[in-house]
Amino acid sequence: MAFTRGRYGVEYHRRTDRETHLLRWVLLGAALLAAVSFLVARSRRSVPPTPVQDDPPERPAVQPERPELRIPKAEKTAQGPEKRPADRRAEVPVVAPPRRLPAGSAAFAEKVDEWMASRTWQKNELELLTILRDSERHDNVQGARGAIEKLMYLPSVEDLKDQLVRRFGNLNTQLLFSGTNTPWTATIAVKRGDTLQRIATEHRTTLEALQKLNPLKDPNRLALGQKLRVLNFPDADLIVHKRLQFAELLFRKRIFKRYYVTVREEAEPGAYPVANETGARAADRLRALIGNIAAEDRDELRMFLAPGSRITVTAQ
Repeated sequence: MAFTRGRYGVEYHRRTDRETHLLRWVLLGAALLAAVSFLVARSRRSVPPTPVQDDPPERPAVQPERPELRIPKAEKTAQGPEKRPADRRAEVPVVAPPRRLPAGSAAFAEKVDEWMASRTWQKNELELLTILRDSERHDNVQGARGAIEKLMYLPSVEDLKDQLVRRFGNLNTQLLFSGTNTPWTATIAVKRGDTLQRIATEHRTTLEALQKLNPLKDPNRLALGQKLRVLNFPDADLIVHKRLQFAELLFRKRIFKRYYVTVREEAEPGAYPVANETGARAADRLRALIGNIAAEDRDELRMFLAPGSRITVTAQ
């Protein structure tokens, strides 16, 4: 019910539903507004006021220069370099770490870089040199071998051939004894009654080569069916150049490695077969024909020159 002033005094009338809902929303909004105002006022009282500070004075734009630290050099005297006092630590120079010297393939890669910068190359030559350099840097023996094998027969690299062939031989021996399959080896299975000497004789190789290809804990004990690697070429040829003073070892008529030797004056040009007979073995042939040779090269040739191989001396 609602009260209103009428013509005949106070009168009563029923309020409509619309007015009732509107009044409820007005009261609810007023209550919410009052609650929000109360919370805002309370939060402001809880936060202490921030004191206002004056702006700090500006720093000068130009900084004072730092005194340069100069490290005096040691002066040499007749008694040697001057000794510095122990308490003058600020004057002790900082020694840079020594540069690591490249070894092995890295050293040869730097040498190839020097070759590439020393002259103008044809496109195919430059491509092969690039392959050789990158293969050496990444220890890719197969890639380096392939590049050298093509390079060393080009007329334009005749002055570099000796270095290329020498590196080619080092890569070949490294690959041969790496334990992987190579063009010069084959894998066989041990049969009943086999010994290392019997296998070496059967496959026309040497006992030394067989032992180096297969580092065994006990060479006298072989297991039936055991896998062994053997040299896979029937014979080897050693071409000794008397005037040029080097020898080239050939497997299957292709160069494997070059050795630097001095041929004896009494050694006549000709072919000298290697056999099991006294005076015809590899060690005896090398002793009779070659004067000076590195000890490790002599041992390596004895390992490769099995019976059936041949040493040829040329006058060149």
